[in-house]
Amino acid sequence: MVGGVSNRDLNRATMSKRQLGSTWKSIIYSASLQLGWSPTDMLDNRQNGFLFERVWYSPGKAHRAEDVVSMTWAGVNSENLASVWLLVHLTDQLSPIQLQQVVEQLRLNPQEEESRAMYIERIRDSLGVIS
Repeated sequence: MVGGVSNRDLNRATMSKRQLGSTWKSIIYSASLQLGWSPTDMLDNRQNGFLFERVWYSPGKAHRAEDVVSMTWAGVNSENLASVWLLVHLTDQLSPIQLQQVVEQLRLNPQEEESRAMYIERIRDSLGVIS
């Protein structure tokens, strides 16, 4: 749940509309811990460009902040740039074998019974992954 500045007259955590970023940060940080990141690992908090589905995304700073911050600092201070950077680099701590295991566990790999077309359809239609 995402809180707000005041708890009067409106339950901001359950009734306010929020941008996706505030909601996804807790998921990103939880996943990062499961994928080998440490709360003391340093994250890039500078303005960067990220390529997503052939379109460049360049989030801006919401406030003045250090260029490099720990994952703990980024989470506590809700740093948008560091959080997006962490999402892009989420699997960087994994070895190739570990990455393959995660892919298989999540069934992101083609299954034996699937043709290429069936695999693309499953990934696109079931998971919303479009390359």
